Amino acid sequence: MGDEEFWSVGLFIQELENLVVHLGLRQHGFFLLGQSWGGVLAGAYAAGRPAGLRKVVIASGPSDMSLYIEGTRELLNQLPEDVRKTIEECERKGDYDSPEYEEASAVFAARHVCRMDPWPQPLQDTFANLKDDPTAYLTMQGPSEFHVIGLLRSWEGWSKAHLINVPVLLTNGRFDEVQDISMKPWFDKIAKVKWVTFAHSSHMAHWEERERYMEVIGDFLNG
Repeated sequence: MGDEEFWSVGLFIQELENLVVHLGLRQHGFFLLGQSWGGVLAGAYAAGRPAGLRKVVIASGPSDMSLYIEGTRELLNQLPEDVRKTIEECERKGDYDSPEYEEASAVFAARHVCRMDPWPQPLQDTFANLKDDPTAYLTMQGPSEFHVIGLLRSWEGWSKAHLINVPVLLTNGRFDEVQDISMKPWFDKIAKVKWVTFAHSSHMAHWEERERYMEVIGDFLNG
């Protein structure tokens, strides 16, 4: 775990703002796509109505972590009994580093993070980097995709979503760990919004249904 006063949502919003300024994006306007945690960040950033922002894509980014947790718990209940019991026992003991917990988490990931086999190399590299230095993930999220005990555990963005004044596209997958229950508040609160759920995808629709995903994104950005 890292310093929760340092690893904050505000830090990442400021870093995104620094990038926008450094690249000089305001002059001609810019689009913003955030996936997963990036979607959380994109929604929070857009609510601040930054100058130059034209359109936003929130891709599998929950509007409320309590609803995200509720959704993942439902998915956990659908896992094979032995896998579910392993997860429950390891979490009860706080035994997050055990091979058993890692293997059980992999079963969840194969269903609800990415359903491709094998995973695309860039995705494998991402998770390898995460394993090498999990400081930010452990501090903000927790030990797994479904056991959220980090500082994001009480985060929600829907209460400010009405402030977003640009068109927004929401995307998630039918088998996504970010279930509809945690996406719907974005849809309910944002004035100009469209929502597309990819029927054959989980959390990585941009890989799992790449051709259609790029078509949907392109139509939205060019429309």
